[in-house]
Order: sequence, then structure tokens, then C-alpha cells
Amino acid sequence: MNKAVVVAGGSCKCIDLLKQKSKNAFIVACDSGIGHCKAADIVPNVIIGDFDSAKKEDIAFFDSLGIERKTYPTKKNATDSEIGLDIAYEHGYSEIYFFGATGSRLDHSLTNIHLLAKYLKKGASVTIINENNEITAFSGTFTANVKTGDTLSLIPFTQTVKVKYTKGLLYPVKDKKMYIDSSLGNSNVAGDDRVEIELESGIMLFMRCKDI
Repeated sequence: MNKAVVVAGGSCKCIDLLKQKSKNAFIVACDSGIGHCKAADIVPNVIIGDFDSAKKEDIAFFDSLGIERKTYPTKKNATDSEIGLDIAYEHGYSEIYFFGATGSRLDHSLTNIHLLAKYLKKGASVTIINENNEITAFSGTFTANVKTGDTLSLIPFTQTVKVKYTKGLLYPVKDKKMYIDSSLGNSNVAGDDRVEIELESGIMLFMRCKDI
């Protein structure tokens, strides 16, 4: 296993993608994220959380399989999702796919997106995946395999980001400062099946998006 999958309790309608990414992966299910794993017939390596939102029958199901369970108090200084990401990282995984990270609770969604920067600074790549989006934070040089015509957005994640160049985008960016309070990088388009972006400074969000 050279990758990890963390499953939180937000929206997770992309069961096929969850199954695909979970093959040969170390899997951490966070609180009600265990329900997503059960629905996808995925057995996590560990289930964690305060279990205030998980169904009792789901907890009992994975307990019956002997899956390791780590229980945390409800009153704590980190969300179950962050603890799950920490566990994946502490087990040595630097490629982490994060499901159930977004949903109706915008505070949780925004917090989970901001957590991408935490692990980037630790040298890990965390990608949030839902049915319509993939979100990754990066600095330095970044490459991604995409499909020509994909909608790709570059969203500054620090106050200022200096872009040295981009390759493979229909609307290239070169030697340009981009700012967190601007929509400049929204809705670019893949002009090739591979894109490359080099930043001189700052942190950027790379978003691959599709309309509902």
C-alpha cells in the first residue's frame, strides 16, 4: 500500500470512485464515514471518532469484524476528519484521498479544504474528491493527468501567488501574480491531457470541476 483513503461523514455520492481509490489503500473511516464504507463494501483498517453521528449498527458491524476502533471525546481541539488525516499521515502515507469532506455544513467543508495546506507543508498530497470536484493544494511545480476540455480552476490559497508558467491550459498564465480576492483563475480549460504549473511563490488550489 502506497496510498491512504480517509472517509469522513460529509456527502459521498461517488461510491465507484471511493471503491476505485480504496483498492490497495490504507483506509481510515471517520465517525459517520463508516456508513459510506459499509455502503461501498469497503472494510477500513481503522475507524475513529467520537461517534456522535455514526449509526450504532454500523459501529457494531465493524466491531464484529474486529476492525480497530479509536474513540475520542466529543470535546476536543480537532475534528474527526483532521484526526483521521493525521493517522493516515502518521502511518507514513504521503498520498491521501479524502472522501466525505464536503457537504451541507459549509464550516466543515471549508475547514477540510484548509487542511490541505497543513499536509502540503508536511510534504503530503491530500486530494478531496466528491461527485463533481477534485481539489488539491500545491506549491512549486505541479502536474496532473486530465482530459482535454475539463474545467480546471486555479484558486490562490495564500494572499498572493506568483505563477511562473502553465502548460496544457487553454488560457495560459505566465509570470503573473494572482490574488486570493480575485476570480481570475476560475474556470480555465484543459487544452491537453496533461497540465503542468510552476509557481514561484505561494500555495494554489488546483480544482478539477464539473457541473451538476
